[in-house]
Amino acid sequence: MTIDIVTAPVLGVRHGFVGRRGGVSAGIFTSLNVGLGSSDLPEAVRENRRRAVEAVAPGATLVTLHQVHSNIVVSVTAA
Repeated sequence: MTIDIVTAPVLGVRHGFVGRRGGVSAGIFTSLNVGLGSSDLPEAVRENRRRAVEAVAPGATLVTLHQVHSNIVVSVTAA
């Protein structure tokens, strides 16, 4: 199944927002669950993340953060 990707070229960096299709998770986490904090099978989440990265930016390294609503800015300069 194809992974749906939404991007905004105006941002000037490789990025993507993915939908729920194209993953391996089952049950309430069907299908492309990428949440490490969920109670989904860790191996399913790892595979879903791998698939998401390959769909958005093949060969890239995934960089993620834990979102906190604050005035602190985090800049990524290298993966």
